[in-house]
Amino acid sequence: MPVAYVPFGVPYQGLNPDKLTMEISRRTLSACIRNDSFEVLELRRIIHSDGELSDVIVVECINDQVPSRNDVGIKVREHLALVFHQGKIPEVRALRVDFPKVMHLNHVPSTEPLSICLYFQPWSALERSWTPQKHLQRILWWLSETAKKTLHRVDQPLENIFFDSPFEIVLPPNYAEKILLPHLYLSFTAIDRGNNEFRVIRGEFVPKEQAKKHGLHQIEIFDISLPPVVNERVDITPNTLGGLNDTYQRRGVQFFDSMVSVVKEKAKKGLIQDQTQKCLFILRVPLARAQGEEPEKVEVRAFLLLIDIVALGVATGSLIRPPESKMYYANYNLGAGGSPSQHEWMHLEIMPIELREEVDISRARQLSGVSDENSNIECTLMGVGALGSAIAELTSKSGWGVWTYIDPDIVKTHNIVRHISKNCHIGLFKTDAVKNVVAANYHGADYSPSTINDSAINFTNEKVMAALTASSLNIDATTTLEVPREISQIDAISRSASAFVAPSGRDAVLIVEDEERNIRLDAIEPQYYRAVLNSDWGSQHLTGHKGSLWVGAGCRDVSAIISFEGIQLAAAILSKQIRVLKNLPTAAIKVWTRNGSDSSVVSQEIAVSPSSKTASGGWVVVLDKYIKQQLNALRLEQLPRETGGIIVGYIDQKLKTIYVVDVLPAPYDSEADYSGFTRGVAGLNDALNEISDQTANIVGYIGEWHSHPEFASANPSSLDWRLIEKLSGVMAIDDQPVLMLIVGINGDISITVRYQS
Repeated sequence: MPVAYVPFGVPYQGLNPDKLTMEISRRTLSACIRNDSFEVLELRRIIHSDGELSDVIVVECINDQVPSRNDVGIKVREHLALVFHQGKIPEVRALRVDFPKVMHLNHVPSTEPLSICLYFQPWSALERSWTPQKHLQRILWWLSETAKKTLHRVDQPLENIFFDSPFEIVLPPNYAEKILLPHLYLSFTAIDRGNNEFRVIRGEFVPKEQAKKHGLHQIEIFDISLPPVVNERVDITPNTLGGLNDTYQRRGVQFFDSMVSVVKEKAKKGLIQDQTQKCLFILRVPLARAQGEEPEKVEVRAFLLLIDIVALGVATGSLIRPPESKMYYANYNLGAGGSPSQHEWMHLEIMPIELREEVDISRARQLSGVSDENSNIECTLMGVGALGSAIAELTSKSGWGVWTYIDPDIVKTHNIVRHISKNCHIGLFKTDAVKNVVAANYHGADYSPSTINDSAINFTNEKVMAALTASSLNIDATTTLEVPREISQIDAISRSASAFVAPSGRDAVLIVEDEERNIRLDAIEPQYYRAVLNSDWGSQHLTGHKGSLWVGAGCRDVSAIISFEGIQLAAAILSKQIRVLKNLPTAAIKVWTRNGSDSSVVSQEIAVSPSSKTASGGWVVVLDKYIKQQLNALRLEQLPRETGGIIVGYIDQKLKTIYVVDVLPAPYDSEADYSGFTRGVAGLNDALNEISDQTANIVGYIGEWHSHPEFASANPSSLDWRLIEKLSGVMAIDDQPVLMLIVGINGDISITVRYQS
């Protein structure tokens, strides 16, 4: 019996390559003539409705790599049409009428020859490496691999049953649960893309009373789970209900029976016809790779039927209306339903729809690579300015944290440049503006942070205290000094972190307390300044600060010229690291420095030392283990002579606290022997000026340190007391206390503060 072939295009007379309209098709013709696996039979052309031409080269492909007897049905000799369109990917059509409908075929009209799916890249990318010779080799490879059933790799995801539809229905999250609630109505709106064209239909649950008031139309949803099927080829999407049934029936699935069962179930209490209503079939089909194997995925596909459920029930014979009744009921006399062959339902038109469900918080985490574990923790964000608002946006996108925003400020005109708020938010509280923006990432009220329009250190506000004590983590993004210092004083407040951008906009900083809050933010802050002073990256870290205006004014002031990109880059780093460091129990200081020329970012991690607080003279001195070790090391270096130097740090007058940042060794002009030490002054002014400049005028001279000789305690001598008294008089000019540290035997360190009011 002769093999039947599908003619494709209009034939040319002869094999003259000049008749081909494109260079690519002429090159391919030449390659076919030189390739023993391809015999050119004829040249054809396709004339499109817009007048454009496509070239067709009809060949007989002789592929000795195809097993002569294979279950798939690929033959060693196949007639193919090599089709070339202007500016589009080359096509290959199988001209044999009974060519097998396998996987990896392109979607074409049912009246045309099957199209082999050779490439997954767009032509714009493929044409840069495409050659006729490679094209012919790929055809041979496709045919042989398909015949051997190895084209679809074991590790390759299974194909869907149908090709994708250009239309989408977007359903609200958890629609399957909400659709069962009697007081809600699922209405649909087509999203107009202009010129009355649409591709997306959005669903929204509204109260039934509201739906009736506004005349909203409902779509009846048929959510049907079908039995598993074996993954085969991708089918052309049917356009009738009968075609849909036939497709599933060929795969051993009784779609019709499932459909009418759902219709009858919905008609238990009777149905009144509503001709404005439509039906949406949501079909869930588990796909297995082979018979007897567990399904690997579930294909979810939707089809829109442009009639209501009653019309469908009547067409299938599954609904009847008793005489003199307006209600339709299930027709149980016909079993599962009427006979599919004798009912008009088979010709009902359906519209294939891609089903999409709006992203909920759990899905956002999955897409962001964020684990559900520990993601529902309560967090408080203190300060939702430029940096804080960006962190709020990023954490909302990843679905991490249940947030409370605290900030007393309103959105001003200049904030729009770096803040996530928009022009329409000017005049609103920043907390409300940020909440408005981040809530819009999700459906309705699914994401709704709490807001407190007050200062984060107004501890008389019960809401502020409740948030700070209930949270698993408090993030200070106020870019102030007072907030991290104040919250460090209250034991009831939860673990906290401070995030800020250096005034240059280049560097980002994150300081995190340990899980038990043994080392709090105010005790970590001086260690951060010490790293600034003693690291290569620290020399330019705080460039651009406004600290010269007043002490402590500018190390975190971002009211300079900083782009939105700079804020976003810093926020992206910080929001990710907040999540990472939250899961670690230890305290941390991390700095990300950015190269201004190429914006490359380098991470710096600074070790955090345990810290202690000592009361002296009505003040509290914060001193960490590193300083103590440094003092003892300097003493041991000079023994048996004494040594000493100055102490640098800063003083918080409100907290009556002195923070030690670092100790400087003895200047070279100092005098020291076995029983005394007189500190010199060489280079000190320059050193103090540099320290002040590098730390935004925050760190400066706060006192003196010296060592005692071998076998001497750290207690101040009478000479030491006279020196302390003298220094306190000098510091009293600025109403400042003076600190003296003395290092003695066994590593003992005495701490003395003298303040003359």
